Amino acid sequence: MNKKRSTIVLVVIGVFLLISVFCLVPLLFRIYDNNSLWPNFYGALMGVILTAVTTVVLLLGQTSSEEEKERNTKVFEEKISVYKEFLKMFCKIVEDGKIDETNKIQLQFQLSYIAMHTKSVHIRQISEQVKNIVLKINADRIENYMPQLFTIVQSFREELYGDKSKLSVEDKQNIDSAISNFSTIMLTKEEKEEYLKYNKC
Repeated sequence: MNKKRSTIVLVVIGVFLLISVFCLVPLLFRIYDNNSLWPNFYGALMGVILTAVTTVVLLLGQTSSEEEKERNTKVFEEKISVYKEFLKMFCKIVEDGKIDETNKIQLQFQLSYIAMHTKSVHIRQISEQVKNIVLKINADRIENYMPQLFTIVQSFREELYGDKSKLSVEDKQNIDSAISNFSTIMLTKEEKEEYLKYNKC
């Protein structure tokens, strides 16, 4: 708002100076005679006013556009910060292999921070995947969390980049392949032997 006000003040001062110069120069240097001075003055004054009004409208539009762009940049940076913080905190919970009362409180607040910047459909997807991972942790099972994590990260991507982040068929196949690779890493020794028996290179 202060930018708009200062812009308007500068334009008004500029218009006043232009009108003053326009009025004084012909009188001082006797460029026009008395009969043609006032018609020329009024014609020029209308031109100056129209120019000033157009300039004010353009400047206000530009200022609003710049403020909107600056706000969007700050929101984007805040989203990235919140999403990264959530993933770090959730990684710690998974590493510990347990979820205590403190973790539960942290999770609730982290999800509330996410909710500030995230559409309801993505909040639902994220909360479902968090629930699935927490259930696995509570069951004391060593699991591959990649399917749930990819779903959470995809929700974050869509929030950050909009339609540009929509997955193509090829993207989905690549992600499925990545999940399969991580699933193989997570297998026990017996499961690996079984896997290799049926999936020889």
